[in-house]
Amino acid sequence: MASRLHRASPILSQSHFLGSLLEGSVALSDVVPLSCPVPWRPNDMKVSRPQPTSLQSPRWPMLRQLLGQPTFLQYLGKLRAINPENGFFGVAPGTSDKTNPYAMSTIAKNTVFTNVGETSDGGVWWEGLDPPAGGVTLTDWHGKTWKQGSSTPCAHPNSRFCAPAAKCPIIDPQWESEEGVPIDAIIFSGRRPEGVPLVYESFNWKHGVFVGAAMRSEATAAAEHKGKVIMHDPFAMRPFFGYNFGDYLAHCLSMEGLI
Repeated sequence: MASRLHRASPILSQSHFLGSLLEGSVALSDVVPLSCPVPWRPNDMKVSRPQPTSLQSPRWPMLRQLLGQPTFLQYLGKLRAINPENGFFGVAPGTSDKTNPYAMSTIAKNTVFTNVGETSDGGVWWEGLDPPAGGVTLTDWHGKTWKQGSSTPCAHPNSRFCAPAAKCPIIDPQWESEEGVPIDAIIFSGRRPEGVPLVYESFNWKHGVFVGAAMRSEATAAAEHKGKVIMHDPFAMRPFFGYNFGDYLAHCLSMEGLI
């Protein structure tokens, strides 16, 4: 809906997470704001809330802080981004203290869960979490008793959590800024275990639009294909185009003169 409303304005409505990188171990003045489209489930949650210490290196940038998701990109003298939402809506299965401790901290309370499993002591459970304590039983998302080794999952593969963004331990102080934050780069990402370079850079804005439009990625539970199938996933946000894709590309290309 937002993408359709903004098609005639200098705004790109994107399903991106918005964060900032700290280059190596340098000062905070070297923070680089980024807008990053990521395939929906569960990569966006895992990429947008890792522990900064796990990425710390003299050679590799470090995710410093998170500003939110999704993103409106607007030209206001410079390309700027703002997060229009008040929380995070993420996929539960695969999210754990091991894979995403900041997400687990964010959803520890004041969170709505849908289609997850339920523990007999009043908690929630999904694949990827540690087994419940002894004596605690599980009910699956169908409301049926569930045990480890069952032929069906306890939580739906696309089950979700919805939590306030303000609870994220690395939320950026500027996440509610009315002016948004200036964007220095857009990073398209996807699940491609082989066949393409790990990282590569476009030559210019037009080439960047071409690269984004030609993206392919492994399917996830949020897509219509079965997992591991390589599907076309333009701009890593295929499910979120609100109007003709050709017209969307034209709108992207029209932004070049403003950048």
